[in-house]
Amino acid sequence: MNRNKSLAKATLISMAGRIAVIVSIVSLVSYFHLRNSIIERTKIALANYVGERGIREKLPFSESMKTHSFLTNEFVKSYKSYLNDPMLEKKFALQARVFDDQAIRSRPEHFDGRNSSGVFINMNKRPDRSLMAKTLAALDVSNNFGPAFHHSFQDTYFTFPENGIVLYWPEFPNWVFDAKNTLQITNEEYFSVATPEKNPSKSSVWTAQFYDKVSKIWMVTASTPIYIEGQFVASVHHDMITNEIIGRTLHDQLADTSNFIVRADGMLIAHPELQTKIEEHEGKFDVSKESSSELTEQFLLMSHAEFDKKDLVFESRNYYFGATLISGPNWYFVTMLPKSVIQKAAFDNMGFVLFGGLFSLIMELVIFFFILKRQITRPLVELIGVTKKIADGDLSAHIEDHREDELGALARSFNKMTDAIAQRDDILERHNVDLENLVSERTAELNQQKAINIESSRLTALGEMAGGIAHEINTPLATIKLIASQTQSELQDIIPDLDKVGDGLARIDKTVDRVAKIIRGLKSFARDGSRDEFELVPLHSIIEDTVSLCSERFQLHGIEFNVSPVVIEHQIECRSVQICQVLLNLLNNSYDAVDGKEEKWIRLDVVESNDLFELRVTDSGKGVTPEIAEKIFEPFFTTKSIGKGTGMGLSISHGIVRSHLGRIFIDTASVNTCFVIQLPRRHVKAA
Repeated sequence: MNRNKSLAKATLISMAGRIAVIVSIVSLVSYFHLRNSIIERTKIALANYVGERGIREKLPFSESMKTHSFLTNEFVKSYKSYLNDPMLEKKFALQARVFDDQAIRSRPEHFDGRNSSGVFINMNKRPDRSLMAKTLAALDVSNNFGPAFHHSFQDTYFTFPENGIVLYWPEFPNWVFDAKNTLQITNEEYFSVATPEKNPSKSSVWTAQFYDKVSKIWMVTASTPIYIEGQFVASVHHDMITNEIIGRTLHDQLADTSNFIVRADGMLIAHPELQTKIEEHEGKFDVSKESSSELTEQFLLMSHAEFDKKDLVFESRNYYFGATLISGPNWYFVTMLPKSVIQKAAFDNMGFVLFGGLFSLIMELVIFFFILKRQITRPLVELIGVTKKIADGDLSAHIEDHREDELGALARSFNKMTDAIAQRDDILERHNVDLENLVSERTAELNQQKAINIESSRLTALGEMAGGIAHEINTPLATIKLIASQTQSELQDIIPDLDKVGDGLARIDKTVDRVAKIIRGLKSFARDGSRDEFELVPLHSIIEDTVSLCSERFQLHGIEFNVSPVVIEHQIECRSVQICQVLLNLLNNSYDAVDGKEEKWIRLDVVESNDLFELRVTDSGKGVTPEIAEKIFEPFFTTKSIGKGTGMGLSISHGIVRSHLGRIFIDTASVNTCFVIQLPRRHVKAA
C-alpha cells in the first residue's frame, strides 16, 4: 500500500502536532503546584478525622477494663463465701442439673434467660465444691450486675477451666440450652487468651474477631483472668458485636475515602473490599502474610511507626492514609484516600488555565470534524448499513471497495468474509439436517435399548429367585395339606376335639397369609412401576415384600440373613415397586458375592436420619476396591463371571434412586461390603 495515501498518517500529521503543543504548554505548567497544595491539605484533614474517630471507637473498650476489675472483686468475695457454705451442694442443685446429653445446664423451671444468667458445664465427672462455688458466685455477680452493664456491652459472663460458663445474654436467652455437648469452651479463643500460658501478665486482653458457633454472630471479647491465692480459677468476659463497628467503619466515612480496621498483629477486622474474605477465614485473615498487596505495605508502615498518643499520616503506592491506635484491643483505625482523587482534584482545579488554549483547540476540532466526516464517517456509515443487511440474512450485500487506503482494504476484506460466510452457512445447513436425522435415530435406539435392559434386569432377578420362591410356596402348601388331613381325621371321630380343629384352622389361615405375602411381593416386583405415581407407603411393607422374595433362597444356601426392625409408623413417598426392585437387586448381588464363602451372612438395616431414610445392605464380603468403586454404577460394568450378570443392575438402580432425589453409594468406611441407599421422606422437586 502507498504510504502517502494512509488515512491514519494523513490525519495524525495534520492534527497531532498542533494539539500536542497547545495542550502541553497550557496544561502542565500549573499542575504540580496545585497538586502539592492539595496533598498538604489532605494530610491535615486525614489526621484530624482519624483522631476524632479513634476517640469515639476506643470509648467502649476502655469501659470494659474498669468493669472487669469491679466484677472480679465481687466474684472472689462471693466464691469464698460459698466455698465454706454447708448448704453448697443443695444450693447448686437448685440452680442446675445434668441433662440427657450429660451436660450440666440451668434448671428450666428456675431459669428465665431474659432476666437471669444461665449455666452450661460440659465435663465427664461430678463437679467438686470449688466448681459449685464458682458457678454460684458467677450467677450472683452476673445476675446482679449484668443488666447494669448491658447498655454498654452485649453480655457479661464467666468461664472456668473445667469447661464451664455462666452467661447473662438476654438477646440469646436459650444459649445454654442451644449449646451442644460437643462444645469445648476451653478451646475457644475468648477463654484461651486469658490462660496463664498465653497471658502470664494476668492482664485484661482482647480476642481477635471470631464467629460464635451458638449465637451465630461476629464479635470480639474482653477477657480478664481471675486468680485466687495464686491459682487461675476463672475469667470474666464482655462481648462486643462487631457488626456495628464494622458498619460504622465501612459506611461512615469522608467523601472519596474508605476506612478499615486491622489489629496490631495483622488480623484484619473490617475492610470494604475484603469483608467476605475475612468471614471465609473465620476472622483470622492475616494481612502481614499477603506479601504482594498494598494493604500489607500499609500495615508494615503502621507497625513500625511510633504513635505515642498522636495520629499519623502515611503514604503507600496508591493511597494517602491516616491511622490512629485504639488501645485495649490494639486496633489501627485507618482512613484511606486514593492518590487518584487528589490527581483528579488537581486536574479539576486547573480548568482556568486551559481557557487560553480552548479557542485554538476548538478551531482544530472543527477542522478535524470535517476531515473525519469526509474521510471516515461516510465510509463507516455505508459499512454499518451493509452489516445490518447481512444481519438480516442478506449475504449478497457488498461494500464499494475502490478506495486505496485502509478503509478500502477493510471493504475488500469484508466482502471476502461475506462470501465465505455464505458458503459456510450453506454447508452447515446441509450438515445440520443430516445430524438431526442421525440424532433422532440414535435417541430412539437408546430409549428402546434402555427399556429392554430394565426388563431384562427384572426378568434376570426373577429367574434367580425362582427356586427359592418355589420352595417358599411349596413348604406352606405342604403344611396346609398336612393340617387339613389331620383336621379331617379329627372330625371323623365320634366326639371331635374342637380345640385341635380350631388350632389347625388357625395355622392354615396363618400359612395362607404367608403364601399371599410372597405372591403379593412377587406381583409387585414383576410389574413395571416406572409410570406409577409417587405415594406415601409404609416403609416396613416395602421391606417385607422384598424380604419375602429372597429369604428362602438365602436359607436354602446356608446364608445367615438378618433384617433390622422397622418402625410401623414410618412412611416414605416413593414408587414402591421401583424401591423393591433396587433393594432386591442389592440383595441378589450380595448373595452372588458371599455364595461359596466360608462365612456367609447378609444384613439389611434401616436408619432414620433427619429427613432421610438410609437402607444399608451389608454382606460378609471384604469390601470393594477403589478402582471398582469408581466404575461400579456405570452401565454394562460387572465383576461377575460371563453369563451371570449384564452389568445393568446397579446402573438401573442408580437411575431409580436419582429419580427419587436420593443417593446410592458404597460405604468405604465399612469393614465389609456395604451399599447405602439414601431416600428423602418426601419427594419434593426443586421449583
